[in-house]
Amino acid sequence: MRLTKKLLEKFSNIQSILGLGLLIKLLGYSAYPPFWDAASYISVGKYIFSGGAAGLIEPFRPLVWPIVLGFFWKMGLDPITFGHLIELFLGLGLIGLVYFVGEKIYGRSPALLAALLVAISPALFIWGNSLYTDVPASFLGFLGVYLFLTQRMFFAGLITGLAFFTKFPQILPLSMLVLIFFLPNQESKPSGKQRLHFIIAFVITIIPFFILQQGLYGDLLKPLFDGIKVYRSFTPWRHGMTKCLNLLVLKECPLLFFSLLSLPFIGHGPGRKEKIFVLLAGGASLFWIGKFAIDYLRLAIVALPYLYLLTAEGIWQCQNYLQSSKKNFLFASLWFGLTLGIGNQVWTVSHMHFPENRPSFLQKFVSDHQKELVGERIWVSSPKILVFTNLKAEPLYDPTFNKERIEDLQSRLGEADYILIDSRDLPCNPPDDPFCLVAKDELIARIKQSYEALELRENPALGITVGIFRREGDYIRP
Repeated sequence: MRLTKKLLEKFSNIQSILGLGLLIKLLGYSAYPPFWDAASYISVGKYIFSGGAAGLIEPFRPLVWPIVLGFFWKMGLDPITFGHLIELFLGLGLIGLVYFVGEKIYGRSPALLAALLVAISPALFIWGNSLYTDVPASFLGFLGVYLFLTQRMFFAGLITGLAFFTKFPQILPLSMLVLIFFLPNQESKPSGKQRLHFIIAFVITIIPFFILQQGLYGDLLKPLFDGIKVYRSFTPWRHGMTKCLNLLVLKECPLLFFSLLSLPFIGHGPGRKEKIFVLLAGGASLFWIGKFAIDYLRLAIVALPYLYLLTAEGIWQCQNYLQSSKKNFLFASLWFGLTLGIGNQVWTVSHMHFPENRPSFLQKFVSDHQKELVGERIWVSSPKILVFTNLKAEPLYDPTFNKERIEDLQSRLGEADYILIDSRDLPCNPPDDPFCLVAKDELIARIKQSYEALELRENPALGITVGIFRREGDYIRP
């Protein structure tokens, strides 16, 4: 109990929690080559700001984060370094926003506890240093919620529009905000005029992105439809949800169990609509996460701020009940367990490391021969291959890589001057589709037959082919 009281006194204000969050992020920072999605955002940003002369285009990517990273590149700044700086500040901002939103809905003590849990979240720790969209989108989404709750409706509309075009699934929790507060009711908050301001601002924000999509892809709705195709291609929901809940409790935070204890108090006390919103926002986000039966925590980030608010409220209501009932042993056990849970979180975060991501010989080839490759038509199996160059390429890969996609590539095979391919970057979707697997083998065989291999590494037993291919004739030796 003394240890718990000391911890509470030490973290009794948001500044201390932000300081802890900053310390954790700085201690955990490490420079490494961008992973797949991060390389995609950088490459799409280069494509936009170069007018199509550099990078590559992926129609299923939302555009806010590529524009941010591409802007740094256009200004002559390193998009990786400055992207990490932006991520750092947005991650700290998310901690503060969880506190301010929580204070408005639940009160100061649960808000501080929720902010502390966010500050030591394993998912936010490891993916907050990745150049992925999850932390920027969660910050914008929660900023939109805060502005909405503080009646700054026009700015709330602007920010929620940006959140949507940073990561499309942000529309799920934000739609719950509209559902709860825009339904006809006898309350005057928000007024009809304020609701109109919100809608106008949201529309003003998203229209330029739709126009940009029309210019880039010839279809203003293509990213949304491609995103839906990706969503539909994943695991059935019932299997994914079981895996998702196990992942959250076992790898993220066992204390999330306490979120269930907040449910009986949803309809009580002030802020009833706000509490219902937090519950529905967390639930809608979980529904989306449950579709993806994947063994990493990144997809949970969209739900975590809401789940941690519910968790903090559940813990606080539980301790209030035990204290008022004078059940001292259970009260002490609760705080002992809470201290252990927070200590476990800190230990988990301090021992987390990002997976190793070494540059491949494909990346080395384009980096070493960038000048010679300018103007050549290049196909790549991964955006990581080009991330350190200003070359332009066409992606071989597709989120729904299937027989139809492979047939399209085969019909245009003669268009490429260089093909840099790693067969592991091109999994069939679904993975066991026999027609796709056969077509993929045929595509690789045709590439090897039609192009000259500058460097080729194969493992027939595992079905792995990694190579640099150039059209027959004069070519660059690696």
